[in-house]
Amino acid sequence: MKYWIDKSLEHRALARKMAGGTGVVVVLLAFGIAVGIHWLLKDVASAEGDTYWLLGAVAVFGTLLVYGMRLRVRFTMSQFHLHEDARQRAIMTQAYLALLKEGNALKDDDRSLVLEMLFRPVSAGLIREDGAATPVEALASKLSK
Repeated sequence: MKYWIDKSLEHRALARKMAGGTGVVVVLLAFGIAVGIHWLLKDVASAEGDTYWLLGAVAVFGTLLVYGMRLRVRFTMSQFHLHEDARQRAIMTQAYLALLKEGNALKDDDRSLVLEMLFRPVSAGLIREDGAATPVEALASKLSK
C-alpha cells in the first residue's frame, strides 16, 4: 500500500510542477505572440517591401508554440490521471487488507477480481483505451452472475 501512496504523491507533485510551468509558458507565449504580431503589423504599416514571409513566419511559429502547449497540457493531465489512479489503488488495497485482518476475506473468485483491479493496465490519458473493462464494469458483471 505504501507503494501506491508514494506513487500518488509523486505524480501529484509532478503534475503541480508541470501545471505551474505550463502557466508560466502560457504567459510567455501570449507575450511572444503579441510582440510578434506588433512587429509584423508595424512592418506591414510601414510598407517596406514584401512582408508575406513575415506573416508566414509568425503563423508557423505560432502554430508550433500552440502545438507545444497542447502537448504540455496533455502531459500535465496525464500526471493528474496517474495520481488519481494510484490513490484509488491505495484505497482498494487498504480495504482488502482490512477485510483480510477482520477475517471477512473474499472468496477465491472475488480475490481474483480484486487482484485484477489492482494490477490492471493504467490509462494515463496519452493512449486511447483499448476497450478493457473498467473496475466498475468488472464488479457489475461479477455481481450480476
